[in-house]
Amino acid sequence: MKRIVSIMLVCLLVFGTMACGKATETDGNEAADNKTEETGTEVENEGAAANEGTELPAFKIGVAVGSWDAKALMTQSYYDKYIGPAFHVEFIWAEETGTDVAKVLDFVDTLASMGADAFIDYGSLTGDQLMAIGAKCNEYGIWYVNNNASVEDGMMQFEYFGGTGGAEPSVVGDQFYEMTEYLVADGNPHNIILQSAGALNGVAQHIFTASSALQAICEVFDLTLYTDNYEEIVTTTTAQTVLDTGSDMKVALETSNPADADSYYNLLKTGEYDTVIFQMPQYLRCESVIDEVEKTFGENIHLISIAPVADTTYNSFSTQDSTGNQALDAALIKNNSAGGILFAMAYNCLTGHADDMKTDGVYELYDAPMWVCYNLEEYEKIAQLDSEDGQYFTYRIDDLKEMLFEFNPELTADKLHELAASVVNLEMVLERNGLN
Repeated sequence: MKRIVSIMLVCLLVFGTMACGKATETDGNEAADNKTEETGTEVENEGAAANEGTELPAFKIGVAVGSWDAKALMTQSYYDKYIGPAFHVEFIWAEETGTDVAKVLDFVDTLASMGADAFIDYGSLTGDQLMAIGAKCNEYGIWYVNNNASVEDGMMQFEYFGGTGGAEPSVVGDQFYEMTEYLVADGNPHNIILQSAGALNGVAQHIFTASSALQAICEVFDLTLYTDNYEEIVTTTTAQTVLDTGSDMKVALETSNPADADSYYNLLKTGEYDTVIFQMPQYLRCESVIDEVEKTFGENIHLISIAPVADTTYNSFSTQDSTGNQALDAALIKNNSAGGILFAMAYNCLTGHADDMKTDGVYELYDAPMWVCYNLEEYEKIAQLDSEDGQYFTYRIDDLKEMLFEFNPELTADKLHELAASVVNLEMVLERNGLN
């Protein structure tokens, strides 16, 4: 049986590791880095005071993450210090599960032995592996909600399946279109490397992001490809391919996943390409290659990517490269919006409102939006939210209450979808935290 870490033990281990000097990924905002222990106490007190005088049922919810990265630590702090005290919930944390379904199933066994009521899974497993987790939770009567880009076919057969929350692929695709258009519609010629990542393997988000970026490129430069079905192009191109654009402009589809620095270097070393669009937070894998090419040719290489709230992202926006430009031109920032919606889904299940979250008897994906960011000023605003020791959150207690049927008798499934999707408006989130 894998070792299960309780709430207090996880916190001690995390802070103990930091004290010993082991490098951990933190957010890049200097103010957040300087938060004191008093701030953490204030957050816990705010959570505890939120429902003071109200008798709430006590619940235990297990949580598993694929890796203990900056985003996972952000979620853990949010749940343990803020959500737990407010809603009388004890969170039980698994060790890092990666893509090992056996570790997840072992964790479910342990949750059952500890009397857990629900399980929030950030592991993003799919197919038969996800079905096995759903079946195991159903066997124990543990409500199961998961973080993914779509609701898996077949999961509705399980009575204790509570739905899926994640970034809506079509919305992420629109955001990639926006970033691509912003970067290349500057009146200058560009030759572009576009990562298709998991599109070839049917990953919905990558299909939407890669095809939307390709569409933006073609529309900005009036290119004619062999088909205007951009999804077909990114899902059927099996190897690195320079597309026939009907012009002198070069657009190369790079299919390596994860990103293979050598593959990118083979294109970049020609000096012909000045723009790279990544569908995953993998641009750092190619950082040294890009830097070498920039120094060799004295030309700036523009970058678009998904990125976390972390030191690496802060550095990419704040540090000038060898050409005097910020290293990252545009990023879709992975925030903690999923932390709020997945908790709301689990709590609604535990209070008898699972069916109220369904549309025509089935769950539809609850959106957990990300935020577009173009510069350091915008990034520093984002980094104030949901930091590991922060006091500003994507979803505050009052926001969550609006998403819980137990506190909001006027709530419907449609309204819950609307509230979840509304978080795409960063200015609104900053405003309700008093940061504007």
